[in-house]
Amino acid sequence: MIADDVRSLIRLFEDSDLLELSVEHGSRKLRLRKGAASVMLDDLALRADRVGIFHSAVPPLVAGAAVSAGQVAGCIEALGVRHELVSAQAGRIAEIAVNDGQPVEYGQPILIFASSASL
Repeated sequence: MIADDVRSLIRLFEDSDLLELSVEHGSRKLRLRKGAASVMLDDLALRADRVGIFHSAVPPLVAGAAVSAGQVAGCIEALGVRHELVSAQAGRIAEIAVNDGQPVEYGQPILIFASSASL
């Protein structure tokens, strides 16, 4: 598979109702999985919904800043395609866990929110 084919598959996958897609071509394999980046109530973190390179929002968010539900916190670039990372809930940022341009893994915390007790 070449890069343009992969990008086309990603766009088609994102526009579909599928949750997961696996493609094999010779010895090469591609697996796509949808997941919503959202605030996880157990540890109050906005987590990466895919593997890629994290890019901060412009202007970048800082510790102590308030984030509203639906606010774009940055994006994750995967295979040359940028995917917005959106907060599902409002909160105040306690820590920025990832630097701009840093590789991230699926489920890795990007932003850590302050607990509701400290808001």
